[in-house]
Amino acid sequence: MFSSALAIATTLQGADTKDISRTVSLKPDGSVSLSTFKGTIRVTTWDRAEVQIHARIEAAGLSSADQRLFNGTDVLIDTSSDSVRIKTRHPNNSGHGENPWVHYEIQMPRTARLSIRDHRCDAEIDDLAGELDLDTFRGKAEVRRLTGPLELKTFRGEVRVDFAKYAGTSYVDTFRGIVDIAMPKDSKFDLRTNSDRRGAIETDFPMMLHAVRRGMIVDGAVNGGGPSLRLATFRGEIHLRAE
Repeated sequence: MFSSALAIATTLQGADTKDISRTVSLKPDGSVSLSTFKGTIRVTTWDRAEVQIHARIEAAGLSSADQRLFNGTDVLIDTSSDSVRIKTRHPNNSGHGENPWVHYEIQMPRTARLSIRDHRCDAEIDDLAGELDLDTFRGKAEVRRLTGPLELKTFRGEVRVDFAKYAGTSYVDTFRGIVDIAMPKDSKFDLRTNSDRRGAIETDFPMMLHAVRRGMIVDGAVNGGGPSLRLATFRGEIHLRAE
């Protein structure tokens, strides 16, 4: 069951804030999941068998409706030996007032799996060797030095992914979003692309020196082939760059 973390309320530049901190154990091959709405996410990794969670809830304004939503917002944390689940819980919003901002800072085992479901968040993820499952709605994300597999879905989002090496089957799907993917130029993978007529997929890997766009489906082995990479877009853009 989810449990509420202890919150300490303060006032910052006229806006109410609540700070929540908790450290829990997690196996190196476990999983961390986060579900949140409106805010920021900062994930870094380490070699410890534990997850450190810090969240700051910040009122969106000073009205009584904003205050009610701030007071009713909480962070729920559910743990076991092989999983940590984190969820932002908001009270019912009748349309009066704005939900508060929730800012997360998370440190987790480098080899664990990370799953994020967010709405209107800015996210940064560094040095993850486990699988990354990211589903963002109107959000922005920057993923740096990823060495694990990727499953990415975006709706009108902007995402940049930098692979330190490409070692696992990955899938990218965007609806009216922009995704920029970079990986070492000697990466070996099997590429499959799928784009509608209003979408565009571009790459500078040797197998295709020109843009792949306008409803084309392309299959091909890059540098001799390897783990599968599937790229799909509907009215969006995907840029695959060799670095």
